[in-house]
Amino acid sequence: MDKLNFYILLLATISPFVATIRSTYISRQNLKTSKYIDTITTERLIRIKNLRKDISTLISWIMIYTYYKHEIVELQTQWYDSSNFPLILLSV
Repeated sequence: MDKLNFYILLLATISPFVATIRSTYISRQNLKTSKYIDTITTERLIRIKNLRKDISTLISWIMIYTYYKHEIVELQTQWYDSSNFPLILLSV
């Protein structure tokens, strides 16, 4: 009986430590996975932000050109008349 109590006490003492070590191991694996996912998500957000900026710039240039098309052509014609460089006409 005395030996049985000793083993029960030993098991009761060691089992929380084993459970803690196992739980720590699993949570560290999950932490590494979540850090990887966070890094990928952050990179994706940066790419989307840059893409939005580029598209916004492109649309702005297109709108400016469409609005001032006649003035641009006139300025290019004046520039061509005053120099010996070839005429660059943008066509839309």
